[in-house]
Amino acid sequence: MQTKNYLKQLLQKHINGTIAPLEQKELYELLDKGDQEADWKAVLTEMSLESKHELPYNEGEWEPMIQSILDKSKEEKEIETLAPVKRLNPWRRIAAAVAVLLILSVTGYLILKPKDTAPIAKTTIPQDIKAPQTNRATITLASGEKVYLDSSANGTLATQGEVKLVKNEKGEIVYSGTSTEMVYNTLTNPRCSKAITLTLSDGSQVWLNAESTLKYPVAFTGNERKVEITGEAYFEVVHNSKMPFKVAVGKELVEDLGTHFNISAYGEEPVMKTTLIEGAIKLRDVRMKPGEQASVKDGKIAVIKDVDLEDVLAWKNGKFHYNSMDLETILRQAARWYDVDIEYRGRINETFSGGISRNVNASEFLKILEYSKKVSFEIEGRKIIVTPAK
Repeated sequence: MQTKNYLKQLLQKHINGTIAPLEQKELYELLDKGDQEADWKAVLTEMSLESKHELPYNEGEWEPMIQSILDKSKEEKEIETLAPVKRLNPWRRIAAAVAVLLILSVTGYLILKPKDTAPIAKTTIPQDIKAPQTNRATITLASGEKVYLDSSANGTLATQGEVKLVKNEKGEIVYSGTSTEMVYNTLTNPRCSKAITLTLSDGSQVWLNAESTLKYPVAFTGNERKVEITGEAYFEVVHNSKMPFKVAVGKELVEDLGTHFNISAYGEEPVMKTTLIEGAIKLRDVRMKPGEQASVKDGKIAVIKDVDLEDVLAWKNGKFHYNSMDLETILRQAARWYDVDIEYRGRINETFSGGISRNVNASEFLKILEYSKKVSFEIEGRKIIVTPAK
């Protein structure tokens, strides 16, 4: 069981792009060993069930696919002993193939047929852009002073009246105290920044995605608790019927009735989406139930039942996750995460389903999409050029 669990850890690190060189060697040895404890078929099955993804292969197709990878790696190893040459790391080939197996499919099309087991030899993505390594959020105080959260030491960051802004020993940002004066702060999380978590003075928590802002009072007074957002945020609200919690999103107002919910309202997105995870919320005159999503487009509201919550909360859980999502929407998410511009040279009418860790560099993210054989990418500086695959 220990070997099996370790194999699972190594495969997961490969998928995330975080595996170390020695671990790469151990992964190949475990795959090559092929004993009962290191049964990669059982491991892949478990990983698939845990991640709620269906593998795009029948079990009978797994073995020739993995075996071809092992054979190819052995061939390259033999070549290296005769005449070392510069080439792609064979361990990355294993990672790519396993990622394809577990992660992504294009609607109506399997990424790799059984005969297409070898990874793509030629890549059109020679440059790279790293995924965000830290959170770069700032808080703008009522005085106009900025607090840079990533470089601030633990402890009290600011005192506003009787309210303290604290970065605790866990690195969490927390407000505590009361005030009779309405003083507003603004939390800004820029592009290419990990999600930031903030605890408001009433104990409610807010997770803020990249390229998003949250404006809020340092302490709530009066008969309501009202905040404003742009971009995307997830809320876990401490219910107080005498002081309802409200979120202003442009002209829309979401009212909490005791709940966890997500709001996505980026300016470049055509639709504002409010998704209820648990509890109850109200948008306009629509009272929502858990698992429902209300979308507002051109002033009109529609409610979708049984929405895929894994899609909705993927950003908060450190993942990209798509369920028949169009390429332009996927790449708008990537643009905010990697801080890049997107240039299209041709139209690609494809939808994609699957998921991948947000920790991977841009090139790895794009290569996964390229396995569809429907689209190609190039990176020029901080620009991604998108063309239909030839």
